[in-house]
Amino acid sequence: MSADSEKNISVEDALRESEERYTLLFNKMLDGYALHEIICDDKGDPCDYRFLEVNPAFEGFTGLRPDKIIGRTVLEVLPETETHWIKTYGKVALGGKSIHFENYHQELDKYFDVVSFRPREGQFAVTFTDITERKKAELDLRLTNQRMSLAADSAGIGIWDLDLVKNELVWDDWM
Repeated sequence: MSADSEKNISVEDALRESEERYTLLFNKMLDGYALHEIICDDKGDPCDYRFLEVNPAFEGFTGLRPDKIIGRTVLEVLPETETHWIKTYGKVALGGKSIHFENYHQELDKYFDVVSFRPREGQFAVTFTDITERKKAELDLRLTNQRMSLAADSAGIGIWDLDLVKNELVWDDWM
């Protein structure tokens, strides 16, 4: 065997190993991942986007099966998708600046923590986690605090709290 053919085998082995690592990461990562291409109208404004690739976590978070969405646009798959999503991702795909945000998707009835970046011009990738339970817990806590405050105000009683670690006393206006 010549040195050149040994070199080719090691390059092929390295490439195969790299592909195997990518596939393992893609299929086992806990965050949802999707790759898209942006679609623009005649004026060059983002108006839709097409699904190119998704991982198993994407399906788990959204319930959208890869065989039903790859190659289709978001408005074909989720016709009620808010324009916020399309415009935001359009800025990433066309402008190249990565973003991080939390937002509610009305049609899926879920909150997501999203990171989006541009792997190449005209495309954007997203990684995301479902934060619906956290958002619901935050809302429940906010409502409970409002009710407690209303009850205390209605009863005309004051509330105080002593933080023993900081040796700090906090009280409301009734005290």
